[in-house]
Amino acid sequence: MEEETGTPVAIASLFANYKMPQPTKAKAATERGELLKYFSQKLQRPIPRVATYLKGMQDLKTLYYIKSDCDQAEARGIPWGAAFHTSLKPKDS
Repeated sequence: MEEETGTPVAIASLFANYKMPQPTKAKAATERGELLKYFSQKLQRPIPRVATYLKGMQDLKTLYYIKSDCDQAEARGIPWGAAFHTSLKPKDS
């Protein structure tokens, strides 16, 4: 590019004062992530540990069922953590 005077201009000088926008650090929250955060707070365990408990449960319906079941058990006086771990165990019929 040339200025009106006819002298060449370096491209770097055109963008010398331009500041690149910084990427935002906020992550998009997912439903599963929000549920893991909820379980983590209730169990007082780190999220990766709770995630290992729920490994293999990709269906959100199942996670919402576990949350609902544990909340109802807590309302009946059963400790939330006990209800959580009981709901993870397969029931023998």
